[in-house]
Amino acid sequence: MSSTDGVATEDEHLLSDPEKRAERAHTGHSVARFLASVVTFAVCFVLALHFLVGPDITAVSRAAEPAEAAAETSRREARREAESLLSSIERVASREERGPVVAARVAPDPASLGKKAIDSDADAEVARAEKRTTPKDARPETSKAKPSSIHSNARLDAPVYLVSAPGDDADAAEARADEIVARLTRAFGEDAVVKHARVLAGVDATRWPGSELRETVYALKSVFALLGGDHRRPDFRLVRDLPWVGAVAARDADSGKLAPPWTHDAVAAPLGSLFSHMRAWQSAADAGAKRAFFVENGATTGLRPSHLDVPLAALGAIAERAPEDADVVILNQPLFGDDGADVSARFADADGNAIEIRPWRQRGVAGATAYMFTDTFVAKVFAHVAKHGADAPDAWLLDSMCAADSADETGAFAGFDARGAAAPALRCYKASGVRRSVKRPERLGDDAGEERLDARKDRSVGAVGAETAALRRRMGIRAAKKKTSAGDARAEAAREARAYVAARTAEAAETRAYVEKAHIRTTEDTL
Repeated sequence: MSSTDGVATEDEHLLSDPEKRAERAHTGHSVARFLASVVTFAVCFVLALHFLVGPDITAVSRAAEPAEAAAETSRREARREAESLLSSIERVASREERGPVVAARVAPDPASLGKKAIDSDADAEVARAEKRTTPKDARPETSKAKPSSIHSNARLDAPVYLVSAPGDDADAAEARADEIVARLTRAFGEDAVVKHARVLAGVDATRWPGSELRETVYALKSVFALLGGDHRRPDFRLVRDLPWVGAVAARDADSGKLAPPWTHDAVAAPLGSLFSHMRAWQSAADAGAKRAFFVENGATTGLRPSHLDVPLAALGAIAERAPEDADVVILNQPLFGDDGADVSARFADADGNAIEIRPWRQRGVAGATAYMFTDTFVAKVFAHVAKHGADAPDAWLLDSMCAADSADETGAFAGFDARGAAAPALRCYKASGVRRSVKRPERLGDDAGEERLDARKDRSVGAVGAETAALRRRMGIRAAKKKTSAGDARAEAAREARAYVAARTAEAAETRAYVEKAHIRTTEDTL
């Protein structure tokens, strides 16, 4: 071959010499034959393997995976969550030193993840959710001082589930979670919080299908099992006729989305809240917890001093000293509970504050946003739901399941306030803090019988008043540059508590009115 300008190229002699051309052609043919032999061998090997093991060749590698791989994956997830929560604590400590920063993102409870997809897009949706909720860096580059425990004797040995309200703003929920994590860490120490605190996003039924439906099905795990099904391959026909939980079986046939009448605001949010509660119960059951805490991480709820009726540091003591037969111990509702009922338990928390636990039979109260629940509660409630369905949790738990007579003499469910009903479906109690009126209160002994206080004389609404004042001083809140007094804090706490009760009562009434108007099935329809 010659170039266009007539100058010979350096390879032109290879083509012009016949011997060179023959030698080059022979080498090319040898290489081609070798490659053809390799391809032929590979094809024959694949065909032979296909003939021996069947069409799913990848099953060989899957079957060969050791059992330890799953355990290692679980350990990695648990370690990642612990590091993520610890990162949240460190960032909170940094915020207290530097001022407000972007809210830390805390990993969700691992028990609510890792289930098989129930919709074609569920895996991708959950992957996106995990990416959003997992911190980019598990630990900051520079280690900051961690908040130390100010209650050196306070212990926490039970899971605490911090659950945001359905549809809540993610950034606001994360900021509130950080504040709660900081308070828990100051009360119980970093190790206890990393071990027991779980942050969950509320289930939003209006975002079905995808990850929200996946979480809903996990919340119904025990219900499916009681009905002879399996939540990993859910047969929604099993729950179709159950009040409220049947909404998951009544979704739009084409889109899988929430369908009327459940799309109305009066029932859509309570429906998501119901599955949020159930998911925490199921998570506690899967963790083998005997006692656990549910805390709604809302704008007016959570562990706010004005929302609780006990000091924060008393949670561990309540879990340890609550009556053995307790299904539920209500921690919020500071305006209720002192109705003359006999004291079932009286003890001191780590700071020596007196804590009283009394039976709860208060009717007409809504707002189940902070309570301790037990393994007996989980078993009773899931068995009830599998037979009679559920309802909006705020009023259903506190008013119906805890306070209304609904079980006959044999313990069978007869209907709420039904003729022949002799006792509530659950054994519920209310925990309250008692603040002594004297300047130097006596410290309670470990044995409640050693203390001989007149509870009604020494009872005060402001068990959390001093804590409220301390918290607001710590946050730098001042009124006209004057330090907030405990009396002012108690008055404001009472106002906030009344506003909370009024709002929850109004929401419950609106929900009940719509249920009747839309002819939505209730528990009575299952009897």
